[in-house]
Amino acid sequence: MGKAKTKTESVGAVAPTAVQPEETSEVTTSATESVAEELAAAQPASTSTNPSYALVVCAYAGTEELVRRVWEQMSDEPFLIFSVADGDDDVRMIATQIIADDRVNDDFILVMPNTIPCSRIKGAELTLPVVYVDKAGKEHYSHRLPMLFSKSKLVELYNSPEYSADEESDEAFMRDYAKRYYTRPVQVSHNFGNYVTIVQRGDPCTAVVAEGIRRRKFICANAVGFKAIEQFIETLLSK
Repeated sequence: MGKAKTKTESVGAVAPTAVQPEETSEVTTSATESVAEELAAAQPASTSTNPSYALVVCAYAGTEELVRRVWEQMSDEPFLIFSVADGDDDVRMIATQIIADDRVNDDFILVMPNTIPCSRIKGAELTLPVVYVDKAGKEHYSHRLPMLFSKSKLVELYNSPEYSADEESDEAFMRDYAKRYYTRPVQVSHNFGNYVTIVQRGDPCTAVVAEGIRRRKFICANAVGFKAIEQFIETLLSK
């Protein structure tokens, strides 16, 4: 594959979410009425154009260039950068906007902000269904790790009788989608294995971050955590 193609876009604002404890990446934002209306009206983009991207990488505003550089270095997959304001990490709103974007394939991989690979990665690896497990053993389907979606299946879920966008959280939405369309997900965690390091604080343990970059597949950070580890990411890029 050729060099990754990138493009920066803006994502509409959603009510900010609180910073989660470091051991979990669950998103707990409840959908607003406007989100419910947009989800109900969502339709797949026209197929009259020629979609180019099967990978959408979200980045917090102001971090797009650094996120782009990491993904270009670590993957040969063409990708589209979506700029997201701090707190606008409602996966339902982002997915709704992607449905309407005719540059994105019907089947696409969504990477929530700000998740970066720590080593070279193949496109097929990004489609692995995973569920995040916190230190208490609770599973979270709403996480920042790469997720495979289908526009047509998203619309099918949005329009199903049992779905209510103004009542379900991101977690409930992702759990419903996973149970309908995924195979059995692989359990991953900050607390075991070598799949992901979660950074959610402005003062993370530097040894944990360094070890994560050296051994793990991904680092997932909120806006505060990402700012705190930018120097580590520059080091990663210099290798």
